[in-house]
Amino acid sequence: MNKFKKMQKQIDKKIKIQSTMQWIESAVKMTDKEFVEAAYLRYLKREADPGGKNFYIDAISKHQLTRKQMIDALKSSNEYKKAVFKTNYRNFIILSSPRSGTHMLMSSLVSHPNVVCHDEVFNPDYKYASIENASEDEILQHFIFREYEPCIKATGFCIHRGGANFKGNWQFLWNLLTGNSDLHVISLFRSNLLRRYLSFNLAFNHNVYSLDYKPTSIELDKTKLLEDFQKQRNIVEKFNQKFDKHRILQVTYEQLCIDYSETIRGVQEFLGIPYVNLQPETIKLETRNLKESIKNYDILKHEFAGTEWESFFED
Repeated sequence: MNKFKKMQKQIDKKIKIQSTMQWIESAVKMTDKEFVEAAYLRYLKREADPGGKNFYIDAISKHQLTRKQMIDALKSSNEYKKAVFKTNYRNFIILSSPRSGTHMLMSSLVSHPNVVCHDEVFNPDYKYASIENASEDEILQHFIFREYEPCIKATGFCIHRGGANFKGNWQFLWNLLTGNSDLHVISLFRSNLLRRYLSFNLAFNHNVYSLDYKPTSIELDKTKLLEDFQKQRNIVEKFNQKFDKHRILQVTYEQLCIDYSETIRGVQEFLGIPYVNLQPETIKLETRNLKESIKNYDILKHEFAGTEWESFFED
């Protein structure tokens, strides 16, 4: 990791995002004129136009609007929704699912000198104390898609399709993302859903990351397996439709594993960044074939024969 990237990680940890109310409270000593001017710069990323500035200064000074209502008015505008993503670099997301190569792709892009790629910022299981009270638009604008060094040409983050429900502060996140057609989407998924399900099961139920982990064979339930196959396929299709107005690049975990060099080259072209010979910072923990890993593999293979899922039983 280069010097700039190390410095960037330190900055990320120190950034404290203020909610709208926190920012208003911090600006209590500003005059109405100073407040309006600062609000335009913070939320619309431009200086206030004379008409808008005079209108809000007059309305606030005459107590026709509170400072909070003025901010709400700015944030309800179409201009604000565009300003959230207004940057000098390309914005992107890695739209993924658990056990589908998210870390493999992210770690590759993180090592690129012209890219900033955040992890699952909006995953409530990840403890980002600096953003927990901030709304989704504030996190996007002031943390993820903020101002970086001129060398940065693309910035994005990872987000799982079926992970968090994004209730509370982040309930409008998907609307913001799907509403910005300039956002570039890398749709990452795993073609072999049996391997995805097995990997997920081993990772979360059998502690595969533990230093004490010993490879074990597990028995899979056919009904649960079928439900997961259908769920995963449907959710990928659902989110591809959500982002059908966007520039979207479909990438599979299998492509990353089998032809990493050409796949990562295609990702860099998609993001419009100079080609760099990247390498992922991941190690494949499970190298056994399916028959060795699944106790009832032969039974399942027979029961899924002739179905649309039979190709998953590849051993």
